[in-house]
Amino acid sequence: MRIVYKLILLSSFVVLLCTIPISFFAIQKSQAIISEKTFEVCTTIAKNIVTITRDELFLDSTYQNTANLVSRLKDSKLKALSNVYIINVYGKYVVDLNNTLVGKYASEKELEYFKKIDKVTLDEINFSQKSILRFSYPVYLDPAKKMRIGMAVLDFDKNILYKPVNDIRYFILILGGGVFTLALFISVFTSVFLTRPLHKLAGGVKEFAEGKLDYRIGITTTDEIGKLADSFNYMANSLEKADKLKQQYITAYQKFVPMEIVTFLEKGTILDVNLGDQVQKEMTVLFSDIRSFTELSETLTPEENFNFINAYLKRMGPIIRKHNGFIDKYIGDAIMALFPYSPNDALDAAIEMQSSLLEYNESRSQKGFREIHVGIGLHTGKLMLGTIGENERMEGTVISDSVNLASRLESLTKLYHSPIIISENTFVKLDDAENYHYRTLGNVKVKGKREDVLIIEIMDYLSQEELEKREKVKDLFDRAILLYYLMDVDDAILLFKEVLGATPNDITMNFYIERCEYLKKYGVESPLY
Repeated sequence: MRIVYKLILLSSFVVLLCTIPISFFAIQKSQAIISEKTFEVCTTIAKNIVTITRDELFLDSTYQNTANLVSRLKDSKLKALSNVYIINVYGKYVVDLNNTLVGKYASEKELEYFKKIDKVTLDEINFSQKSILRFSYPVYLDPAKKMRIGMAVLDFDKNILYKPVNDIRYFILILGGGVFTLALFISVFTSVFLTRPLHKLAGGVKEFAEGKLDYRIGITTTDEIGKLADSFNYMANSLEKADKLKQQYITAYQKFVPMEIVTFLEKGTILDVNLGDQVQKEMTVLFSDIRSFTELSETLTPEENFNFINAYLKRMGPIIRKHNGFIDKYIGDAIMALFPYSPNDALDAAIEMQSSLLEYNESRSQKGFREIHVGIGLHTGKLMLGTIGENERMEGTVISDSVNLASRLESLTKLYHSPIIISENTFVKLDDAENYHYRTLGNVKVKGKREDVLIIEIMDYLSQEELEKREKVKDLFDRAILLYYLMDVDDAILLFKEVLGATPNDITMNFYIERCEYLKKYGVESPLY
């Protein structure tokens, strides 16, 4: 005999001996389950109401949104739900499901009752004519629950809510021991039937609370539980749409305000950023600019200008992000980017930008367009990152002398004919400086700086052949620079020309030869600007 049949026979025998106690236990258990699940469902409803009514209670203005939500509960035809109302901190009824209490004030006895409630509570309250189950949900302004601003209350008619249990009790008492087997079956079946949808509701609430906004409760019954499930699904649809719209807005904002700025300001989203938020951090600033862009743009139509700039920026933007940087702003054809983690990231990005430019120029040449040249300056230092502007218009930006210096170094690339120039501060903070191909260009007087700045040229974007040529004459170039600063211009010119002879494409030598000639003729260095 199968164990299931043995259990059925054993259960029948036990029920025969103690029909009344077991029936009583089943009824009490059903009642307890209904109370427990009713508490969970009420908690869900109250949380949804509080989500909307918290701001309205705080502002104490119109309560239309809360009233609309409460009215949908009335439309759901929950028979056991006798009333839903919201009381503000002054004891005034501001929302009422039956529209009989709005504008009135609670009695002193009721106020004393509500003041004692500091957490979610389900109480049984007896009136002269009926008993109700009162679900009270305190509304706090802050997550720490320090300031209460109201109370959400749901009243259920106990007799209606427990009507299935009462029916079972009367049925058992009438049929007695003659139908004990049937009574047991009905009790078990009723318990399972009643609790299964409530388990689904509770599970749905849990999934929804964990952020699964696409979760829906699959209850197809037409009773109160089914209606409540429909209301839950309707709410879930609305919140999911609102969340998607919020994400779309955030995504759109991030195209104008880098998410990295929001992150460094320790804000959750762009919506949390306020005017004046700021933080100090060491970063490497990258400035890049297209040489002779004004001259080029004059030969293009407005549409061609924008198409050209966007085609160029589409190549450079991904390279910056690939190396852990982010673009702070576009200034026409110029790019200002920040690298918060390592100067190596910025330098690697600059090298790849120049390498990508070589490929881009090949493509432009094949199409009959002129080649373009870009200068890049890098400097590492402390800067202030934050928001500036006014309440109606603000932007994220950085403010620092480091930003100005990076911009000046980018300007020097045109004078020195060196596509990538970095400051000494960036160079000494590189993790593996010796792995790069570089040469020191000497000290320069930069606008806005009292002290001279040592600048270094990076050459890793060049072809292997050109790099080998320049490496062979690097010591020669260093001696020429030393002689130049020692004012031994005749010997310096000879060495610069010797370097130029070995590397004809190194037009930086022409710059130094011209400066030597100027120094020889006038006895002072020629101005850089």
